[in-house]
Amino acid sequence: MSRTALGPIVRKDWLDKLGLQPPKTVDDWHTMLKAFKEGDPNGNGKADEFGLAPVSSPMMETLLYGMGMGNEWFQVDGKVKYTPIDPLYKDYLQVMAQWYKEGLIDPDFLVSDVNTQNARIANGTLGVFENYLSSFTTYEAAAKVNDPNAKFIGIQYPTMNAGEKPLLSQQVGLVDRITGMAITVNNKHLEETVKWLDYLYTEEGQQLVNFGPEGMGYDMVDGKIELKEEVKTITKPSNDIFQSVGKYGLIFDHFPQVKTKEYLVFTTSTPEQLAAAELWTTAVNKQHLPGIAPLAEDAANYATKLESASTYMKEMRGKFIMGLEPLDKWDAYVAELKKFGIEEVIAILQKSLDLYNKR
Repeated sequence: MSRTALGPIVRKDWLDKLGLQPPKTVDDWHTMLKAFKEGDPNGNGKADEFGLAPVSSPMMETLLYGMGMGNEWFQVDGKVKYTPIDPLYKDYLQVMAQWYKEGLIDPDFLVSDVNTQNARIANGTLGVFENYLSSFTTYEAAAKVNDPNAKFIGIQYPTMNAGEKPLLSQQVGLVDRITGMAITVNNKHLEETVKWLDYLYTEEGQQLVNFGPEGMGYDMVDGKIELKEEVKTITKPSNDIFQSVGKYGLIFDHFPQVKTKEYLVFTTSTPEQLAAAELWTTAVNKQHLPGIAPLAEDAANYATKLESASTYMKEMRGKFIMGLEPLDKWDAYVAELKKFGIEEVIAILQKSLDLYNKR
């Protein structure tokens, strides 16, 4: 079982002011970004709004996912695909390059970070970004300081054609499979440790991990969890409901855990959050890679070759988008990545995927 916890978020009040509907296709996004850039939606009389300001990769993932590609990897009919050499990625780069040329992308997108993004959301110069469901309350509270009318909603991952479903969206499993726990040779209480780990998967243990001890952040009322007012109340922009609910629990710690249904409901409690969660789950989501990794004997070779290829890829990605290199050099770019050994990297991950599918 999985849920979507991350996706594109937009200033609904900006859409309303400019007479726009929430975008669905890449062309719709272009119309929206152009209107944000040129229509002065923050109303200060200055052309200071950014259409798109990617922070590292999140906003780039938004467009890639809508086109059916993962940020780095995806699969089609059981075959591993490396996004940066896929023909669709060239189409994506063409879109980004055109948007950059039109001034719809922050010219400093390569060096902007999350602090830059947060500042622009708060001061009303950025109207669309990608983040977690829990961030609605955080960012809206911050934006309302300068604009009481600020309102955020989730929008779908863009598709290439009208009427299509997005091919991918962010997915978060209820059971955390990304991290794990190891028991060292110095542990003198093996039996107790294993019992404790087993306990975390019991109903009582899940409740402890998600919410902490009863009476601190919540009370049990008629057999149901009822959050205390101090947890439900957002007191400052840096304190969102996700942080509040997890204040007394262990949900942020990196060990095997189960995010309970109650936890998911409490951290997506506003109508806008619930609507966004439903919207983001409309994606087909058949092309994600499962949580696989290279086999031990391949790990070092995989890491070395992928690091070299990724460094070159990121350099060229920036140049293609900024127009410093023409996309006529696409074939030469792909050939160079193959020289770095990307085909061997793909083969290594393919072996892991094949084993996963045979399990």
